[in-house]
Amino acid sequence: MKLDSDMTAEAEGVARDRARTSGLVRDALAKARRNRDVLQGVMVDIAWLAALLRAWASGEYTLVPWRTIVMATAALLYLVNPLDLIPDVVFFAGYLDDATVISLVAASLRRDIDRFRNWHASRRPSRLRSATV
Repeated sequence: MKLDSDMTAEAEGVARDRARTSGLVRDALAKARRNRDVLQGVMVDIAWLAALLRAWASGEYTLVPWRTIVMATAALLYLVNPLDLIPDVVFFAGYLDDATVISLVAASLRRDIDRFRNWHASRRPSRLRSATV
């Protein structure tokens, strides 16, 4: 997926400031929770994009290409922007474009998200493993 230059520039600006990135993650998750009924199909993607950005912003996870950080940031910026292609005030349709952008970005970053998920799982043992130790 290719982002337009304005969106890329804004996403890069936010991503360069880890505090702003953390704030974006917080805002995106809050909006997703408030609108979970209409965003149900992409909640998992939102959660993993947010988790990846949160871990990167905190310095915990650094094995991720800059392009992935910028694209994930752009997707969450699109989600929190109420005046995007279809304004959020247009019931249901206003979130259809948000869900589409999240889905397309997550699909294009699938390999990096999967790497992050594996890293995340290796750092947090499952209940089963910790119960058998």
